[in-house]
Amino acid sequence: MSLPPFSFAEIEERFDDMFVEVDESVIQHLTQFDIQTQDALLVIVEKAASTSSGLAYQLANRLQRAIELMELETIEMWLDQAIDVFDSKGLYGAIEVLNELESVASHAQQKLTGIPFEEVCTMLEHFVIGLNGRRLKIETDKKTYTDTETIFLPSILNRFAEKDDNFQLYKCMVVFLWAQNWFGTWRGNITEALEQYE
Repeated sequence: MSLPPFSFAEIEERFDDMFVEVDESVIQHLTQFDIQTQDALLVIVEKAASTSSGLAYQLANRLQRAIELMELETIEMWLDQAIDVFDSKGLYGAIEVLNELESVASHAQQKLTGIPFEEVCTMLEHFVIGLNGRRLKIETDKKTYTDTETIFLPSILNRFAEKDDNFQLYKCMVVFLWAQNWFGTWRGNITEALEQYE
């Protein structure tokens, strides 16, 4: 049998014990969760408060949005990054990290569902050789392209929710770029081809 969730007054008292003042909407939002989640979130805020009450205030007022975007572990990692910056650059530096909430959440999601290049590089190299026996180097780049000797792919793919689907996308990219080399489509005159549509 689990305990009932903390009430508004109990959560408010926990914030008072930390000397952290927060907007009532934050406390109200926390009342919606089960007691384990409430306690975990309050422990995270306490961790921030042990570093700086200003940092805890900034974190607590971003908590509602953080809960919508991230798992508890990611929220704690986000706070750890802010604390590290706080130690070297002070509160304003830590606030900059806290303001990167959307970016941190997106990056965390990529790590959960995305597939990093390092995981598939060897398989893709063998896959390319299997297409026609010619070895092409495969490396990472921000853009996806080929220079006839090397196929450049993104360092992580997170287009789909499943890792296997992202791996299949890597394979499709490799086939497309291999075909550009094999059939010479990269030699085509794009300007000339597009003039047909004017």
